[in-house]
Amino acid sequence: MDMWLASGAFAPRLGAVRTGGVWHPQGAFVREVAASDMSVLVAGACRAGAREIIDTAAAVCEGRFEAASLMDGSYWLVVHDAARRRTVVSGDLAEVRALFYARTPQGPVWATRADLLAELAGASPDLDMLAAQIAVGTAEHWPDRSVWRGVSRVAGGTVLVLDGGGAKTVDARPTHRAGSIEEGAAGVGEALWRATQAHARSAGGRVSADLSGGLDSSTAVVAAASVADVLAVTYGGPLADAEDTRLAGRVAEYVGAEHHLSVGAAATTGHFTYWPEVAPYAPVLAVSSHPLDLDYLPPARDVSAVHLTGHGGDVVLESSSAAYTAMAQAGERRRAGREATEHARRVNAAPGPLLKGIREAARGRPQALERAADQVANGQVDAALRLWSWCAVGPATRWLTGLGRQRVAGLLAESAHTVGEQEAGEWDDWAALRYNGAAVRDSAPLFAHLGVNPVSPYLDNEVV
Repeated sequence: MDMWLASGAFAPRLGAVRTGGVWHPQGAFVREVAASDMSVLVAGACRAGAREIIDTAAAVCEGRFEAASLMDGSYWLVVHDAARRRTVVSGDLAEVRALFYARTPQGPVWATRADLLAELAGASPDLDMLAAQIAVGTAEHWPDRSVWRGVSRVAGGTVLVLDGGGAKTVDARPTHRAGSIEEGAAGVGEALWRATQAHARSAGGRVSADLSGGLDSSTAVVAAASVADVLAVTYGGPLADAEDTRLAGRVAEYVGAEHHLSVGAAATTGHFTYWPEVAPYAPVLAVSSHPLDLDYLPPARDVSAVHLTGHGGDVVLESSSAAYTAMAQAGERRRAGREATEHARRVNAAPGPLLKGIREAARGRPQALERAADQVANGQVDAALRLWSWCAVGPATRWLTGLGRQRVAGLLAESAHTVGEQEAGEWDDWAALRYNGAAVRDSAPLFAHLGVNPVSPYLDNEVV
C-alpha cells in the first residue's frame, strides 16, 4: 500500500481522502479519535485501544511529548489541541514512519514523504547533502535536513509542533531507565515477542518471513510460528554463508515452517547485476542487493500483508565500540583502555592504535568534525586503524571535485558547531537506529514491486 500522510497547504493526489485535516490515500489504515477539545489521528501499526490513544494525546497536549512514542507499534500520531491552538505530529523512534516539513507562503506544510513536499514546493535535490552522505556516511550530522532543498527532516524521537503559523521540532525521546543487561533482558524479550506476534496475527494466520539463519531473523520466525503459519524464504546461493544456510533449514524444521531455499548463481545475484525497475524514495543500499532479492523473494510474493524481517536487530540489541569513547569522555579512561585491549585481543589486533583512536575521539565531536572537514577539503582519507570515529572519511571523498570537497567540508564544519558536543555511545546508537529505519522506509518501493511488505518488529517503538 502507498502509505503517506500530509497536511497544511497541500495539494492532494488523485484518490486521496481527508480525515481530521490530514490527507492520505484511500483505504489507508487511519483511525480518528476525539475527546473534549482534542482530536487525534493515528496511522500505521498502532496496537493501542481508544482509551490509551486518548490518554496519550492528553499527555502530549500537556507538553509531555515523549508520550507520543510510548504506545506499542510503529505509527504516526497527529494530535490537535483546540484549546491551545496547537498541533503535534510525531513518527516512530526508528524513523521508519518519517516526518518532513516545509515552510511556504501559505504556512507550514508537513508530509510523511519528502518527495511529496518537494513536488509541492518545486524543490530540487540537495546535491551538497547527497555528496556529503556519499562521502562521509550518516545523515545524523545534519539531523534537520533532507536530500531536498527547503524540505526539513524531523528526526526519529523528535516531534513537530505547529503553533501560531510556525513550525518547530522538539526532542521527545523517552527517558533512559538505568539497569543491567540481566535486569533488562526479560523486558526486551517480552517486547520483541509481543511485537513480532502482533504483526503475525495481523496477517490473518499466515505470514512470510526472511530466514537467513542469523539470530535476528531466526528469532522473529520462532516467535511468529507460535501464532501463525510461516512461509520462510532463504537466499542460499554463493553469496550466502553456508553455515547460516544450514541453520536456516534447522530453524524452519524446528518450527514446522514451509521453507523455500534459493540457490541463485553469483552471476545473476551479484551486487548491481540488475537495476531496479522502480526507484526508492531516497538513495539506499538495497539497490545494490536488488538482484539477490529478485532471486529469493518470489515464493513470498503476495502471500500475506506482512513479510517479517530481522532488520535492525543488531542495531537495537547491541552496542557499538563507541561505548569505549563514551567511557573515556566520562573520565573512565582506565576502564576504556581495558575494554579496548580485550577487544583488540579478540580480533587479533594491536591495542596501541585502537587506544590512540579512543583518546582522539574522546576530545569531542566538534574537534573531530573540524578535523574531518580539513581532511575532506584536502582530499585525504582515514588511514589509521580505529574502533570507531565520529566521522569516517572514506575513499568516496576522492570521487568529488574540488568544489564538491569544499561544499562537504563546509557542511561538516557547520555541523561541528550547530549539533555540537555529544555523548559518543548515545549519539552512535541513535545514528545507527535512524539509519536502519530510513533504509526500511526508503526501500519500500523496491519491495512493493516484488509483492512483499517488509515489517521489522525490532524497530517497533516498544522494542526500541
